[in-house]
Amino acid sequence: MQGLTMDDISLSIARNMFHLQVYESDGVRFEDLFSKIMYYKSPDFQQVKPYGNIGDRKNDGFIKGQGVYYQVYAPEDASNNVLAAVNKIKDDFEGLRDYWHDICPIKKYYFVLNDKYKGSLPQLHKELIVLQSDFNLIDTGVIVAKDLERELFNLPDDMIRSVVGHLPDIDHEEYMFVSGFTCFISAW
Repeated sequence: MQGLTMDDISLSIARNMFHLQVYESDGVRFEDLFSKIMYYKSPDFQQVKPYGNIGDRKNDGFIKGQGVYYQVYAPEDASNNVLAAVNKIKDDFEGLRDYWHDICPIKKYYFVLNDKYKGSLPQLHKELIVLQSDFNLIDTGVIVAKDLERELFNLPDDMIRSVVGHLPDIDHEEYMFVSGFTCFISAW
């Protein structure tokens, strides 16, 4: 890695490190990963943290000026929780609309799913399309790990490093350890 610009090898290592973060993140940990990327991508993004017994009012984050809302769902295995995910979309949108719509009208609604690079389920897309039609939203959709990866790696190198962590210097022994570890993990 020369200076502060990442070369192809550094980018590859950073991508692997991001993949590992996605695989290891469930629940709040994935929500925090999503929010960190969104803070860098959209400076107007606001994360909403749960408060006491009222929670976050079904809003994990939003961009006020655009009426864009995000709901994060990161179960251990999304494919085993299809009904729970569909119900979460319905229930959370209803709760979001009840509390937030009068404060800042909902124009776009995104369901952020930690699919762990397995893809999203058709039932989720169907439910979001129904919501878009029923509530006259400009857009809805499912955001999955590959989408977050694309957003992250379109950011400047220093922001990528801030999300994935320290990248080993390939000119030193540090790289040999990480390279060997990556090969071990890939073979496992």
